[in-house]
Amino acid sequence: MIAFDKAGVADKGTIGRDMAISFTETIERHAASWFINGFNTSYTSYSDGKPLFSTLHTRVDGGAAFSNASSTGLALTHDNLAAAIQLMSETLDDRGNMVMIKPKYLLVPPALETQALEIVKSSGRSDTADNVSNVMGMREYTGGMINVVVWPYLGSAAGGSDTAWFLLSDTKVLKWYWVEGFKPQIGLTDTTDQNKTGQIAFAGKMMRAMGWGNPRGIWGSKGDGAANAS
Repeated sequence: MIAFDKAGVADKGTIGRDMAISFTETIERHAASWFINGFNTSYTSYSDGKPLFSTLHTRVDGGAAFSNASSTGLALTHDNLAAAIQLMSETLDDRGNMVMIKPKYLLVPPALETQALEIVKSSGRSDTADNVSNVMGMREYTGGMINVVVWPYLGSAAGGSDTAWFLLSDTKVLKWYWVEGFKPQIGLTDTTDQNKTGQIAFAGKMMRAMGWGNPRGIWGSKGDGAANAS
């Protein structure tokens, strides 16, 4: 095949590139699944047995449950984003103390990109015709300067939602673990038998785990207007 491969299908570089694409696709889809399944009670954590986004996260001290999700599926609007920022800033730890979380990223699917950018980056408020300051984009406002991150793997084309949106703090809440020695190794080539049989072996490997422990520092809404009591 290599000898008569005029299209470069069996070229070492082509196969290595395709392996890299496959690895990237796998990583993106698995990482996005945290958010796509984040409201599903079948996908829970060892920390409290709740989904990643829940209105009933339990506290170690037995205090009142805390929420990191919209109970009514709030759509992405200026006022709803402001409400979500307030809820995150008032998050308590397992002893009832303030965590002092500052939202930094607004994570959305492609369908919400334009709306998210209008809300966060426009010089005036996107929801009014009056010339009112857009506090979400003010550099001197500590709750402002939210960064919009658009992730195609969250959208319906990738099995996700076109209405769900999320807030993330600058604290590393979600973690991706690689098994030592098994970070992605792409395009490893074995030419041992090339001269004897004409065969070249291409290999790629990785081993990883994903999940979350403490759900504080991340907030989500289905954005569909439906009640969420998980």
